[in-house]
Amino acid sequence: MAHTGTMLSTVAMTLLALGASACARPSGDDTGGTPQSLPSSHPIAGVDDEPTTDYPEAPIGVPAPTPPVSAALDVSTLDDDGLAGVLRSFHQRIAQQAHLAERSSRSTEVAQVAQEMRVLHSDTMTTDDPLFLRLGIVPRASRVSRRVDADSERTLRALRTAHGAAFDHAYLQDQTRTLQESLQVFAQAASVARSPHLMEEFLRNRDDVEENLEAVSREPRSSGIGVTNMQPPGVGGARGRR
Repeated sequence: MAHTGTMLSTVAMTLLALGASACARPSGDDTGGTPQSLPSSHPIAGVDDEPTTDYPEAPIGVPAPTPPVSAALDVSTLDDDGLAGVLRSFHQRIAQQAHLAERSSRSTEVAQVAQEMRVLHSDTMTTDDPLFLRLGIVPRASRVSRRVDADSERTLRALRTAHGAAFDHAYLQDQTRTLQESLQVFAQAASVARSPHLMEEFLRNRDDVEENLEAVSREPRSSGIGVTNMQPPGVGGARGRR
């Protein structure tokens, strides 16, 4: 009986030790306890599903920070044909928005800026054709160019519903966003283009867009928009092409 009591005592002490060990085990341990929550996975970005980043609003009168190239506009994996397609889509988008503003704006200054921008980007598309032909490049649609085209269609539909100062405000805001996106994409495209001539073309186009953006950004974004300080965008980058 004494031997049996000793064995029971030993078993009891072992069970108590195991219980204490289980209580001391941290939550989420692979061997027991409540599992810790895993970090949520991020979906792969696509044409209609790109990651969003919240950028703090800039104070009034201070330009908002320009976000980096989004996953939906990433051209790093495109070949030269795909890059040329993106280049054409951006020029077409800028020219189409400018053409609408040229016809719809009640402000002489905004209409003048829009006209200069339409001429510049339309001419660029025309002069790019012989360059592509000489380089053996055939502009091809891609996920990025289709995204640019879809954004352009949505923007044009929205602009057609605005009038007066509201139209000018919306046009300048949308065109500024388009120009900022093209700056980012053109810089990335220049860094990945296989053809040195195509790389140079992206850099020349980027210079033109910078002048456009500088001109458009001078315009205040108030609802009672004033346009007395607006100057037509420079077209110096377009002169002396090739």
